[in-house]
This record gives sequence, C-alpha cells and structure tokens, in this order.
Amino acid sequence: MKFCLSALIVALSASVGSSSNAFDISALSSNDSAVEGRQLAPEPELPCEGENCKCGDKNGEFVPSTFTVAQAACGLPDFSILCDALNFAGLFDALNGPDSELTVWAPTNAAFLLLPESTRELLFSEEGKELLTEILLLHVATPALTLKDLECGEIVDTLGQDTKTECLFTAGGTRGFQLGLANGDVKPEILGETVMCNGNLFILDKVMIPGGPGDTFSSSSKSGKADKKKKGKK
Repeated sequence: MKFCLSALIVALSASVGSSSNAFDISALSSNDSAVEGRQLAPEPELPCEGENCKCGDKNGEFVPSTFTVAQAACGLPDFSILCDALNFAGLFDALNGPDSELTVWAPTNAAFLLLPESTRELLFSEEGKELLTEILLLHVATPALTLKDLECGEIVDTLGQDTKTECLFTAGGTRGFQLGLANGDVKPEILGETVMCNGNLFILDKVMIPGGPGDTFSSSSKSGKADKKKKGKK
C-alpha cells in the first residue's frame, strides 16, 4: 500500500485552519536522512514558567498541558524509538504544530522491540523509510479523540488507513484495542491516554500494521518474506 503524501499535507493543514502557527509541512517532503539526536521545538534562552508557558514552549519540567504530542514522544524515555521514527520519517514538525488537534496512538519502546530485529533495521533504512512512514501515519488521526470517543466496533479514519476499535469486557473493566487491517491475531492494547496541548496520546503495547485484510507484518516487509522462504525450505 502506497501512502499519499499530498493527502497527508491537506489533512494536517485543514486541522490548523489559516493560523499563522500552522504546521511546517516542508519537513514532510524532505529526503534527508535521520536527524541526529532527538529534537524539541526551538528553545528560548530560558524555559518558561507557570502561566507564561504556551503550547510548544520549553518547560523546566514535563508539563502535559504545554507539550505537543511530538514533544511528548521525544520528551518521555518510554517513547524514544517512536521519537527516532518520527525524526527519520520527517514527521516531527507535522505533529508539533501548537494549533493542531491530533490523535496519536503511541507505541512504547517495548512495542517496537516486539518486532523482529531484521524488521526494525529495515524500517530505519532508506529502503524501508516509506514503509515506516505508512506505519506512522496509521497511528495519527484528526481531530483529537479521547478514550470515551472510541466506541466498540467504531472505524477510525487515520492519516494512513482505517483502524478499528475493539473491546474486551472483563470483570476488571473494559479493555480497548486498536487494530490496523493487518494485525491478524495480534491486538495492540490501549494502555491509557495522556492529554497534550495539541492533541491526545493513546499508549499502545504493540505497533499497528497497515495492509489488506488477512495480511501480517511479515508479508508487508522484504525481511519477513525472506523469513517465510527460509521456513518453507526446512
């Protein structure tokens, strides 16, 4: 499945209207290699304090009400791989707009580490950058949603492709899962949500995968196909 960059730009631009603080979409068409280190928004000489802090400003400490979803991904240690992925795909600035309204399903480091090492290496290579971008777009939607907005069985239109919300009712309460079309038996569970100043983060324990019904991640990557061939020879 090919992602549509022009559709992404239109969707992100529409979410911020005609504001002068709209997304810097120039990063979306960049072919540069991965950004070295993790970045936050341009920093003032001194961090802001209290009521002087606005969305996207540097803070002396982590304050969700003034951090963008991009800053959250790059400011919390549990999401450092997601941060690297956003930078490598050139999507950091697109998720850092202070006037946007975004929903981001954020896989933790542990979620990314569940992918085979060969797959992770592919995604962070020039050869796999397009596939990585497809995966990241599957994890972003507009406008900002909350857990209460994710009704069981609801289809959510992300910037990549549709996802589906599934629920499991247990004695301990309702557990929610967000599914791409290619998860098979793997169901990424929503572990919680955090409200940022330009949207919401849903924490996922697995990475959602794009593709057609019945696909698995291994059939969406060359490394996975190679693994399948090896297994077939045994």
